[in-house]
Amino acid sequence: STTVAEGEELKALANERARVLMVGHVFVYNAGVQRVKQIIDAGDLGRIFYISMVRTNLGPIRLDVNAAWDLAAHDISIVDYWLGTHALSAIASGGNWLNPGVEDAVFATLRYPADILVNLHVSWLNPRKARDITVVGEHHMLTLDDMNINEPLRIYDKRVAEARTVPAFADTFSSFRASIREGDITIPKVALGEPLQAECDHFIECIRHGKQPITGAAEGIAVVRALEAIQRSMSDRGREAVAQ
Repeated sequence: STTVAEGEELKALANERARVLMVGHVFVYNAGVQRVKQIIDAGDLGRIFYISMVRTNLGPIRLDVNAAWDLAAHDISIVDYWLGTHALSAIASGGNWLNPGVEDAVFATLRYPADILVNLHVSWLNPRKARDITVVGEHHMLTLDDMNINEPLRIYDKRVAEARTVPAFADTFSSFRASIREGDITIPKVALGEPLQAECDHFIECIRHGKQPITGAAEGIAVVRALEAIQRSMSDRGREAVAQ
């Protein structure tokens, strides 16, 4: 569906006919994404401050939808899954250079509950294929590079020290160094897997046992709602748009 109204209609139809409706947000079933979910839920990062996500490549270039609908949908589904909540608003801008009216690159900032900011850079007009995510927390930070098959995940023992300098700025290099903590970098082992197979297995399990999919109707509608907000913001020259 490309509108919230269509998503709501599908959700109602599935409920009426007692069917399992599952949305194909395949990146949620990525082993690295699943591992980050475990880390966040365990509280290892502490309070989440912000998440930065880059999804770029040279092509494939589409005419039916812009880069946000084509690419940002993946990242929004991942963040919603990690945080267990949905975007409140969006501020976005995009540029269309190849085809009129179709944004080839989109830069968007989504605001989530608890003052969490999520910044998205999506483009099919970029020389480098990138699938980079950075999660900055109060106690630890992590990066997820989906292009690194062997070691996609890194956890950094880096943070601003609890004992902050007085005055509220670092007036010397030594005081700056004393205000931050730089510890070890941990590379957890992430088992290789096939996300599409995991997604299909989950769908079958939900049908057999009457379970609710982790990418069900509500989750799909929330992603479309965020994309609609991004679209409205771009159309309104970057004005903040409420995800509704």
